[in-house]
Amino acid sequence: VSGDPASVLLGPPDPNYRFNDRCQITVDRFTASPRTDNVYIAWIRDKGWYQYNPGFFSPPSDIWFSRSTDNGQTFSPRVQINDPNQILSNMPIPRVAADGTVLVSWLDYDVWTGGAGTIWLDKSTDGGQNWGKDQLVAAINLPPLNVTTGASPAPDARAKGAPVLATSPTNANELYMVYAADPDGPLADEADIFLIRSTDQGTTWSSPLRVNTDGTVNDQILPWIDVKANGTIDVVWYDRRNDILPPGDQLGDVYLAQSNDGGQSFLPEVRLNDQSFPTPAGGTWMGEYLGLVVDSSYAYVAWTTSLEPSGAGDVYFDKTANATQALNCPSAPASCTPAPGKALFLVKDKGADGPGLRDKVVFRWLRGSAAVAGTAFGDPTDGSGGNMSLCWYENGGLLMEMNVADGHSNWFAIKDGFKCLDRDTTFESDGVKKVVLKGHAIPGRPKAIVLGKDGNLPIGGLVPRPSSTASWDVQVHMSDNSNCFGASFTGPGHVVQNKGVLGRIGIFKAKAP
Repeated sequence: VSGDPASVLLGPPDPNYRFNDRCQITVDRFTASPRTDNVYIAWIRDKGWYQYNPGFFSPPSDIWFSRSTDNGQTFSPRVQINDPNQILSNMPIPRVAADGTVLVSWLDYDVWTGGAGTIWLDKSTDGGQNWGKDQLVAAINLPPLNVTTGASPAPDARAKGAPVLATSPTNANELYMVYAADPDGPLADEADIFLIRSTDQGTTWSSPLRVNTDGTVNDQILPWIDVKANGTIDVVWYDRRNDILPPGDQLGDVYLAQSNDGGQSFLPEVRLNDQSFPTPAGGTWMGEYLGLVVDSSYAYVAWTTSLEPSGAGDVYFDKTANATQALNCPSAPASCTPAPGKALFLVKDKGADGPGLRDKVVFRWLRGSAAVAGTAFGDPTDGSGGNMSLCWYENGGLLMEMNVADGHSNWFAIKDGFKCLDRDTTFESDGVKKVVLKGHAIPGRPKAIVLGKDGNLPIGGLVPRPSSTASWDVQVHMSDNSNCFGASFTGPGHVVQNKGVLGRIGIFKAKAP
């Protein structure tokens, strides 16, 4: 991909010195992109080994790029990405947006002194053949090159991390970036993890959101980020919050946080490793990075520790499933497309007959008062539709909800809508077996069907209900869309059969005529 003549590192300065370093690779995996399967590599050419003169000028380096259009058999001639005035460019991260746009981010800073740094972004709309003008993303106060322990200012773990870029799997304009920074300067807390997001493909960026929520002054460094097909954002980093006893701030852990709202907020972070690990005596360099990759269900993480007898950097691995998602049902019934008739809601609680493996929930909404376009649901097959939620209310208060994540492999498109069908015996996390969401251009024709079975259904103790004269509302929501289907089982002609416990089965049934 790239090579340079040998340099003589001993003796007088070599004016031709070039050192290729910090290479990163990515692939265009978007089927709608005009350049699907292109391979892109970005790296630095460091030309400052002998030019560095402390107090006079910093060691320069540039960002270079090459691409392959034949699955890596050949690569294009390398090209320089950074503009001529950005001479301290380092740590490039190449990524691909959903429309095939190639993006590269990097950090411009003095690799010998650290201090202030600037994050830059450049992009190419023709597969890396031509590049635009560098865009300034943010100016940040960097962590020390080596964070210190609480005992002394002696250098400890190396903390020269990159600002890591990620893209939305469905929205080409939405970008995310994580980095470690030290916004309060030379105080006790030397580093925290921050995320910024862009909704216009990098032209503007949000204010930094602090991802780690610990209340300590201990360090968090070297983050990495990846995004699942359903939009879940995973961020991992090294964390020393759990070492609060003197000298403190030395034992390391690996933490992960997840966001299910496009990086606007994060669920509580979790520790992945089982045993904290110290930085080896003398500040031995264990490595600068974490490894993170995701699929639709898990985040897979690799990191280095000092736990093994060598103590100098051993590789560990773990994986973690998606964190518990925030509730998708509104706390009170929303204003939904109403069902004037042909609506059924049935709950069978067979928990008394074993572990509830034959529990059942059925909601059929078969006749509406309005026309509903199939596009009202977003697209749950690719993660742009939001989680489907079935919501059951009593007197305006939420009793039960059942969810199916968007982007799940069991979603598929049908005419004017979508279906989710789980044919095996694992069921969805909330027991959902089948979902049909179907729009229609003619009022009265749209329909929604949700069927749930098995012991995962959140039924326990909900039937029999204490009163059959209460107000009952059942609604189907797509959390990222304003449209929802709903039925109110009250008023003349509506039938509620709160049958109590018949033998060993509790039954609640509501019908609209």
